[in-house]
Amino acid sequence: MLATGGVAPAAPTTVEDDATPLAEAAEETAAPEAVAETISDDGTPLARTPESCYFPYWIWVLGAALTAIYGFLVARSRKNDDANSSASA
Repeated sequence: MLATGGVAPAAPTTVEDDATPLAEAAEETAAPEAVAETISDDGTPLARTPESCYFPYWIWVLGAALTAIYGFLVARSRKNDDANSSASA
């Protein structure tokens, strides 16, 4: 009896890699207009220019600043209320 549950293991199979064509070979068989084509990166900018302003960022900064100021004022108000209530008792 075999250790694999009665089934014989399959014989190993060798798979050969296909030949990979080189870039030079592809250019030889390509259409002439495709070989001479150039692509310009100046026509389509991929990022914002430094002088452009992203206004939602400034809204976020303003909101964070207002939240920090509000939190400071609430904490100071609570501290004053605690000091006033303990002084009057």
